[in-house]
Amino acid sequence: MSLAGFMEIRGEAGLPEAYRRTSWGVDDRAFFEQSLQRIQALQASSTPWFMTLMTAGTHHPYNIPDEFATEGDDRQQAFHILDEALHEFIASLEKQGVQEETLILVTTDESSGVETSADGKLRRLSQNWGALVALVPNGENSGVPVQSSYAQYDIPLSIVDYLGLENSGNRFHGRSIFREYNKTRPVIMANTYARQQNLLDGDLLLVCQESGEGCAQYLWHADDLTGLVGLQQEPDYLMVKLLQQAVAYSKRNLGSVADRSVFQLMPPGPVELQAR
Repeated sequence: MSLAGFMEIRGEAGLPEAYRRTSWGVDDRAFFEQSLQRIQALQASSTPWFMTLMTAGTHHPYNIPDEFATEGDDRQQAFHILDEALHEFIASLEKQGVQEETLILVTTDESSGVETSADGKLRRLSQNWGALVALVPNGENSGVPVQSSYAQYDIPLSIVDYLGLENSGNRFHGRSIFREYNKTRPVIMANTYARQQNLLDGDLLLVCQESGEGCAQYLWHADDLTGLVGLQQEPDYLMVKLLQQAVAYSKRNLGSVADRSVFQLMPPGPVELQAR
């Protein structure tokens, strides 16, 4: 995260309080409570600030403190705990006046999809979908739904666009969720676990194997939160070519090691293991 530009990183070691800890860190409620303390300190200064909060309680094996346990399986309980903790967090930001001058984006980085769907294609496709809610200062344009499809890579551009900094550089790509566009654009998705690559353009959905072969094309009807896959069509050559180009771009050679930042995942030398 420091290589990505964050000036201060706080993980489990920087969060002394917890109702329950797992290998992923502290529970979501304790995480939000301690995040509020840091936000209060940032608000006390006159300097603008940016913060990213990443919860882990809804990640398997799920962090469920005994005092907050509810009905349902572990997954359902974990999401219930996160839902209530997030509600209290947002309410606290409103009470402290933080929300009056702060753009708050609530989103997800992964999805288990519509597990109850009997349609295998729809279930796999829905694993690409997540939530994105923009809480803007003073509730301006409150309740306005976004009709177009957006992706994670659109979020940075959306933030600088909201702040009026969209012309300050060309480091970000994509579209802003705070604008309306006359034309659709292709949205690239991938599901590593299902070994699929997808391209959505308007009402056309292209689904290919991870190898780039075995492509199928469907009519896409975004009539609900997950969308509905219509009848299969013959794949469009230009859509297949565009998806192949996007995949090739993501795998492009970034130059020599000296030209890029390196993430050191393992320390040099032997690693001591503890037997159980």
